[in-house]
Amino acid sequence: MVFHLMIVGLCLVSMATNIYCGRRDAKKPPPTAMEIGTLLYNIIDSNKDGMIGKLEWAAFLDAADTDHNDEVTASEYVRYFMKASSVLKITWIHALFQLGDFSNDGVLTMADIDQIVSLDIDGDGFVSDEECIEACAMILKKYDPELE
Repeated sequence: MVFHLMIVGLCLVSMATNIYCGRRDAKKPPPTAMEIGTLLYNIIDSNKDGMIGKLEWAAFLDAADTDHNDEVTASEYVRYFMKASSVLKITWIHALFQLGDFSNDGVLTMADIDQIVSLDIDGDGFVSDEECIEACAMILKKYDPELE
């Protein structure tokens, strides 16, 4: 009985914290496109209010721009997200970089961030978690058809 309660407790902790609770020798299932979108969203939503405003996009660009030239290259973008999470694959990160590079010039700038408003489906001036996660999942599935 105590053993079963411990297992239930561990599984609840696993669900609440996204820590895998399986056999040690079992492979963790790959993340779904929605889980990846959620992870990326949570990295950028620095104040954790469920919305990404222009200031948070600007703070993200500033943090990712390692050479401080007001442009984030694909390699800076990849480095930023690879440091933030070991779950992400480089191909997924590149796909999302292309989603944000509205000018198709190979760099992300504040001009691109101004265009991200197109992800703001309800027009409230913020990109909500649902809006961002759905856009990320759609792009990820396009670039990696094996994702659920």
